[in-house]
Amino acid sequence: MPEGHKTSAKQDTKDKETSEMDSDIAILEEVDFNDMDNRRKNVADDNSNEVATNSHENFDSKSHNLQQEEDNKRDNAGEEAQMATDNDIQADETDVQADNNVQANDDMQADDKFDDPDYTGQVEEDVLFDEALKIGQQFGVHKGAPEVGPSTSKDRRKKRASREGEAVDEVNICDEPDMFNVEDMQSEYETDCSRELKSESESEDEDGRKRNKKPKFSVFNEKTEMRSPRFKVGQRFSSVVIFRLAVRIQAIMEGRDVQFIKNDTYRVRVKCRGCEWQIFGSKMQGENTFQIKTLSKEHTCGRVFHNRNMTSKLATRLFVDEVRKTPSMTVQELMTRVTEELNVDFSLKQGYRTMKKVRDIIEGSHEKQYALLEDFCGELRRANPGSTVFVETDEDEDGIVRFKRLYMCLEPLKRGFLKGCRHWIGLDGCFLKDTYGGQLLTAVGMDGDNKMFPLALSVVRVENYDNWSWFLGLLVQDLEISDSSNWCVMTDKQKGLVQAVRDKMPQAEHRCCVQHLYTNFKQIHRGLALKERLWKCAKASYVTHWKVEMEQLGQESAAAHSWLDEKDPKTWCRAHFRCGLDCDILVNNMCESFNAVILKARSLPIISMLQTIYLYLLKRMERNREAMSKHEGLLCPAIFEILEKAKQEQCMCIASYAGTMKYQISCPFGEQYIVDMAAKTCSCRKWQLRGIPCGHAVAAINRRHEAPEKHVSNTYLKITYLQSYEPVLNPINGPNLWEHIDLPAMKSPTYRRFARRPKKMRKKASEEDRRDSCVNQTKPHKVSKVGTMMSCSRCKKYGHNKRGCPDKNKQTTEGTTTSSAKENSDIGDTGPSMQPSTNEACPSDVTVDILGVSTQQSHTGPSQNLDANQPKQGAQEPVTKKGRKCSFCRKHGHS
Repeated sequence: MPEGHKTSAKQDTKDKETSEMDSDIAILEEVDFNDMDNRRKNVADDNSNEVATNSHENFDSKSHNLQQEEDNKRDNAGEEAQMATDNDIQADETDVQADNNVQANDDMQADDKFDDPDYTGQVEEDVLFDEALKIGQQFGVHKGAPEVGPSTSKDRRKKRASREGEAVDEVNICDEPDMFNVEDMQSEYETDCSRELKSESESEDEDGRKRNKKPKFSVFNEKTEMRSPRFKVGQRFSSVVIFRLAVRIQAIMEGRDVQFIKNDTYRVRVKCRGCEWQIFGSKMQGENTFQIKTLSKEHTCGRVFHNRNMTSKLATRLFVDEVRKTPSMTVQELMTRVTEELNVDFSLKQGYRTMKKVRDIIEGSHEKQYALLEDFCGELRRANPGSTVFVETDEDEDGIVRFKRLYMCLEPLKRGFLKGCRHWIGLDGCFLKDTYGGQLLTAVGMDGDNKMFPLALSVVRVENYDNWSWFLGLLVQDLEISDSSNWCVMTDKQKGLVQAVRDKMPQAEHRCCVQHLYTNFKQIHRGLALKERLWKCAKASYVTHWKVEMEQLGQESAAAHSWLDEKDPKTWCRAHFRCGLDCDILVNNMCESFNAVILKARSLPIISMLQTIYLYLLKRMERNREAMSKHEGLLCPAIFEILEKAKQEQCMCIASYAGTMKYQISCPFGEQYIVDMAAKTCSCRKWQLRGIPCGHAVAAINRRHEAPEKHVSNTYLKITYLQSYEPVLNPINGPNLWEHIDLPAMKSPTYRRFARRPKKMRKKASEEDRRDSCVNQTKPHKVSKVGTMMSCSRCKKYGHNKRGCPDKNKQTTEGTTTSSAKENSDIGDTGPSMQPSTNEACPSDVTVDILGVSTQQSHTGPSQNLDANQPKQGAQEPVTKKGRKCSFCRKHGHS
């Protein structure tokens, strides 16, 4: 037979087999689905007809048969459900058999094709793909998915779910062949079988083998559960540190005294000292997670208040956020907060240690801040270009670079000072109260409203000539002072400051604070009258007045006059001050005010202190600028009040015009002054010193019908004040954004340990007001004696009382000897019969130590000074009498 005929015959045979297989599949499909579906419909219709008939019959029956009919109805429903279940099982078996037959036919056909030696792969694969696609379309499945059937499996699941009282979502098959609905697949999956698969106890893998699932244990949330921990068996923790902390907090909150029996990084066992309670936790296998393995029931012991688990470290961990929110919290407030929230005893020492640790966390330790000091200075220079901020260091014997001193003069402050402030600088130093101590040197100016204007500061180790000279030299360079003749410097008499001012600003007027002058004056010359005379001498505005006041001081006390006359009047008296500086103040209150503002900052580490001061200056510049911009008036508020007071004084003055803009001012007490309106001067010198018209000048100005405000110096104008505060201090970044400066790591200065605890409060002078120095708290009707020097009533000297008198020992010994001799002499005058025996001594004759002085007390007769142990020949027998007794031991029968 030719090959062409053979090929065509084989092809015909294959086509015949394919057509027969298609017809078989169609027959199976009709048998499987249509017949079974029709049978179920018929059964359901029959059942529904029976139920309807029974319902009508039951409705027409009598009332006494209602219960029986309901029972029959339930029986019929049960039979129907059982019948439907059997039908579903039979239909499922039929479907499985049909699927097996189809799969067997497909395998047989594929084997026949691959066994044929004339088979061409590509053509046959295309044919098989078309046949598979046709079969899939007939069964309603896309891309080889198993057939679901619109009227078989879906209907059976719906009926079964309705019988069991559960709602099952319908399966929506997408119209497009390449897409599926995720929600429908999830609802399809959430059936009874899927719930069984989700069981925590066991599940089946791909091979059908059962495997146990790990139970789900709770995870401890540190943020929400740390304040009130509750433990469970199997509870998991992120680390062993969190577990330990939670155990301690729970013990403190519940008042249980627990101890850690086993405590390492892999396992922790804790037991209660008062009962059998215990908890054990360890690391989970293969994970870096800590889990509770053993947990006892509740405690059976009582609550304790002194808990050994309450440490300063734990309190720091719990209350660091509260202290961060309330920076002004004190140690006493922290102790109260701990006691109220935890209901546990917390000592004062624990409070101090806790506060120190909290401050170290919030502000950083002192050592770390010195290491970042160079970076902080670089940030200040970046934020305010033109500023002078740098640190000087030195090396110790071991070659370690340590902090020496720091200087800071910000460019906005320097520019504002030169624009609107007077050429007046106040210098002062104050102590730093951190761990390493030191001194803070400050330079403060005065603005147009007679308020302080901080200019520069420096941190040094000690206050001496070297550091003051270095500080003043840098300040002179920043202010570009070439001629210091029109400058004024006010200082206290610090160590080396007077000489440093003379060296760096030789032509400047150097004034001393009169308050500090009086502090030294009162140590020798006390009294309210002398104090008033001293201040009158200092406030005298012209020389004649100053001389009169000095004479009156001499009349009060010649010693006080000679002491004050030794001081240079150019440094403390207005009569000798230079004119034209618009400043006549006598005290250095500007520096004292600035030191009081930064009092709390001086207790902080160095960077925290500088940041606090910088933030204060930033806010102050903005606050004063905003307040003055809202002020209505030509002059600043403080200057306006001074001018109003001068207007009241001029009411008693009479101005007489003399020509050439000069006036003679006559006062009611015979005083006369000359006012020159052209030169803006007055013979009392107040106008020249302050730059504000005095009462005499105001009288002349009113005579000219002019406004006194127009004759005030430009320094006090609102415009000038705003120029001082016009520059802006730019904000700075935090340590996380500071640019690192490549320099050797700086260490903190050498720590100097003092003999006692460092003092935080300043020693107040005796004349300063104290709350407990005005009135006695226990006796309100009496003045308190605090600060009063005691006097002794025995020796009439000051500094001690009678009880602590150093002459007490001497007087006590002499008094005892005199009293004993007097009593013995009185006894000897009674006659021979009453004369005591000279050889009988007092049984209490001992050596007595009075205040460290040994005295031999011997009691013999007044006329005999012999040893009592040496008997004397011819001595008379003692006469026993009740009235005879010893003056030393107060016993009868001897002297």
